Amino acid sequence: MNYRWLLFGLLYLFIGCELTPKQPFQPQLVVHCLLHTNENQVQARVNRSYKLEEDYQPIFPGVELQIAGPDGVVDFQYVAGDSYRTVQPVQINEQDTWFLQAVKLGFDTVQAKTVIAGGFEILSPLPGDTVSSRDSMVWTRSRGSKGYYLSFRRIDLQDTFYLDALIPNDSFDLSYDSLRVRIPNMLFLILVAPPPESAPKLCTLRVWALDTNYYDWVRGAAGGGSVRLNHLNGGLGVFGSAVERTVPVWVRADSGPARRTTNWDIQPFGYRHRN
Repeated sequence: MNYRWLLFGLLYLFIGCELTPKQPFQPQLVVHCLLHTNENQVQARVNRSYKLEEDYQPIFPGVELQIAGPDGVVDFQYVAGDSYRTVQPVQINEQDTWFLQAVKLGFDTVQAKTVIAGGFEILSPLPGDTVSSRDSMVWTRSRGSKGYYLSFRRIDLQDTFYLDALIPNDSFDLSYDSLRVRIPNMLFLILVAPPPESAPKLCTLRVWALDTNYYDWVRGAAGGGSVRLNHLNGGLGVFGSAVERTVPVWVRADSGPARRTTNWDIQPFGYRHRN
């Protein structure tokens, strides 16, 4: 599913359920912007909310968009459609605080804040290891992170968060370790394992430490219960941040169900403990 239809489908449902005939519809700016410590150019999507009977307009220029961090204010320029990007390189550092402002004539000004999570390291597996779903994965905890997004690829603006794992920072509470996150079995490797009797397949595992804003956004987009999707003032959408770590591994063809019993079940967007 395209990100555009996911985002504005949610807005249509929200508007249709919340408004009564006596409440006039007031369009709001809809912003999607993710700060990434591994990138020096920030991209954003900006559009507006629509009535149920309105057609979506993919072209949305004229937004004055800025972010502000430790080194000052950075402006965005319009690219095409409803896409914007920064006009100069941006240094996104761990544990920095950033602010966003979006202004367009006829709309309320949108403001938001994100605090970049702290750094962390993947302890196991190590780069180049040969692994299967029976092996565990361990990384150090990220200070200030609401949770972690585990994927086989990178985050981009089109993600709809179907199969990748979303892991709260307080997960695995029965054996909670304040310094490390441990996944007992990498059952998700079943999704990328090569056919039986094939040679191991090279795969890059990616872990993002997410701020509260983007964690809630991903969890809501994945159907993860009743959470607040919106942490913007004056508009809708998300302004969040992520710190990335990667590890290349070789995935064995025998990455099927674990041979030993486990109390953990993999879910489409996380793990849950069986009672």
